[in-house]
Amino acid sequence: MTRTKQTRKRKAQSPAAENHGPSKREKLSGSQQTTSGWDACLKVLCIENVPYNVFEGAIQRLVQAALPDMATKKNLGVHAMAQHMKDAGANETLVAKMKLACQREIITSFASVFAQYLESRDDLNLAYTALLDTVKRLSDFKVNERALAEAVFPRFRTGSDASQQPSSVSSEAEVNTQEPHVTKAGLAADDRSDPDTDGIATRTRSRKKEQSGRDKHALPVVTKELGTTASKADMRAKMDAIWESLPEADRRSWKACFKRLKNNDRSVLLRACDNGGGLDSQVMPTPQPAPLTSSGNVNDLVQQRPSGLETVLSIRPASGLNNEDFSEDSNDDQTDPEMEIVTEGHQPCQNPPKNVLNRTPYETPIVDLLWGSTTFTFEMRDQVHSKLMDEVNTRLPGKRRSKLRKSRLSQSLHKFLEEARGQPHADIRRELDARLQRWVAAKPSAFPELITEPFMFSYLQPAKAPLVDMICTSAVQLTTETKDVVLKLVEGGLKPHAGVSIDSVVDRETIRHFITSHMFAEMHNPAFRRALLERKLRQLALEHQRAFPELKDSSIVREWESITGKCWGRM
Repeated sequence: MTRTKQTRKRKAQSPAAENHGPSKREKLSGSQQTTSGWDACLKVLCIENVPYNVFEGAIQRLVQAALPDMATKKNLGVHAMAQHMKDAGANETLVAKMKLACQREIITSFASVFAQYLESRDDLNLAYTALLDTVKRLSDFKVNERALAEAVFPRFRTGSDASQQPSSVSSEAEVNTQEPHVTKAGLAADDRSDPDTDGIATRTRSRKKEQSGRDKHALPVVTKELGTTASKADMRAKMDAIWESLPEADRRSWKACFKRLKNNDRSVLLRACDNGGGLDSQVMPTPQPAPLTSSGNVNDLVQQRPSGLETVLSIRPASGLNNEDFSEDSNDDQTDPEMEIVTEGHQPCQNPPKNVLNRTPYETPIVDLLWGSTTFTFEMRDQVHSKLMDEVNTRLPGKRRSKLRKSRLSQSLHKFLEEARGQPHADIRRELDARLQRWVAAKPSAFPELITEPFMFSYLQPAKAPLVDMICTSAVQLTTETKDVVLKLVEGGLKPHAGVSIDSVVDRETIRHFITSHMFAEMHNPAFRRALLERKLRQLALEHQRAFPELKDSSIVREWESITGKCWGRM
C-alpha cells in the first residue's frame, strides 16, 4: 500500500471523519466560496443551449449572492438593538417603537431597490404574485388576497385606468346610500349582459354607458319641460327624441366629449361663470360640449372654478357621533331623487337648493343651511326638530336604498333636544351639526351647498384608515390596555410631519386630549375607536395638507379632489 493510500485510510478512520468534520474545501473563507460559486454561475450563463432550469438556477444563485448578508430578518440587527436598549434601561414601549421604525425603514430601503426593476405591468404582476407567495410561506397571519390587491394595484394605475366614470355621473361617496339601478326603468341603468356572450355584450355595455352620460346632461332640460312628477318612461322617451333630433355633427361632438370625460378630462364640464352667480343662482342646463381641439386638466379647473365654491372653514366637530352604525334597508317604496354630483364649476342640475347658506360664527354649516342663522330656545325644540327632519326628508326622500334609518336620526335629534335644557345655544347647534354630518357625507349631491366643507373629507370611504395605519400601523389594536402605546405611537408618528404634533388643535381640542379623554371611552369598541382616530387625523391632515404629501395618491384624496375640484397640497 502506498503512502498516499495509507494517509487516506488513517483520515477515514479518524474521529474527525466519523463526526463529519470540515474538509479542507469546507474551511475556505466565505468570500472564496462566494467567488468560486459566482464564477461557476457565470460560466453556466455563457454556455449556449444550456437547459433552462440550469440557467434559471444559476441566475437564482447570482441574485442571492448579490444580496447583502443582512437580507434576512434574523440578521438585520433589530434583536441586537432591542437587547442593547433593554440593557440600557429602556422600557418595552420604546423597544416596540424602535422595532416598528426599523421595520418601516427596512421595507422602504429594499423597496427603493426593488422598484427599479418594475418597468411594465407584467413585472408588476410578477412582483405581486411573488409577494403574495412569500407572505403566505413566511408569515403566520392569514393573507387577505383581495385587500392586498386593492392596496397594491391602484397605486400603479394610469390616469385613464384610475377613473373609468366621470365624477359628475357617479361618486364613491354615495356607496353607502345607493344600490345599483335596475335596468328596466333606471335613468342610468347598469348593464346586466351575460359576460360569456360574444362582442355583442361589449358593444351593448358601451352603448348604454354613452346613453347614460347623455341622460345626465339632458335630464335638467327634460325635467324643466315635463316637470318633476313625470314618469321615467316619459322622460326616457323625451330624451331619446332630443337625441334623435340632433345633427350628426353634434352627436359626434357629444360622443367625443364623453370619451374625454371617461379619460378623466373634466374640462368638458366647464361653463362660463355668471357675474352674479352663486350657489343659489338659477339652475342652468348643461352647456354644449367643449370644442374637440380644447384640452384641460384638473389644475386648470381649480383655477377657473367659481370663487363661491372655494370657501373653506375650520373643521366641524364630530364628537357627537355615537355608535349608530348602518342598519338594514327600510321597506318604503319611495326612490331616491335623480341628482347629479356637483363637481368642478358645476351648479346642481336638478333639485336646486331651497335655502341660502348664511354662515354663523358657531361653525355649524349644516344647521345654518337647514335651520337658518336665527337662534332658538329650549321651548322651540319641537319646531327645530321638525324643521331639520323636514329638510332632510326633502333632500333625501328615498328610504328603499338608504343604509341609515331616518327614524334613528329623528330619535337621536329629539332625545338630545329634550335633554338640552340649560345648555348654551352654541353647544346645541354644534351637537346637532355633528349628528347630521354622517347623513350629509353619505350623499353629498343632496347637499351641494356643503360640498366643499372639510367634514366631508373625514367621512369619505369610512372603511379605510390610511392615516391610522401609517402612524400606528394596522396591527395595533385600540383597546384600553394599549392606550399609552397608541399615545406614544401617534406622538412619534406625527413628529416627521412639519408643522403638526400631538398637541395640534383640531375641533377646539388637542389630539392628545382627544385620545386620553374621549377616544378610549368604555362604550367604544376597537373598530369604532380606530374610525374616530382616523377622522381626527384626517381633519388634521386637511388643515396641514403640505405636511402629508404621501396622501396625494391615495384613493380618498383622489375622490376628495374629484368631488370638490381642489388640489391636495395647495391649501
